[in-house]
Amino acid sequence: MELEGDPGEFIITALPHSGFNIDDFEMRPARPSALFDEGDRVDIDSRNFEVLHLPRHSPGNIAFWEA
Repeated sequence: MELEGDPGEFIITALPHSGFNIDDFEMRPARPSALFDEGDRVDIDSRNFEVLHLPRHSPGNIAFWEA
């Protein structure tokens, strides 16, 4: 399967649909469903995660750490 255009920094192993052109691809912002502060806890079933902010990664990025 060949890609149309130069994928540049993207790693693509499959096209999302026939006729997809990477040069026309645009990231659209998403509205957050929740806001977290450093140290917040997130419980999912029997798992518990701590929110870590990653300020030097990119704005607004977080990680969930499970001890």
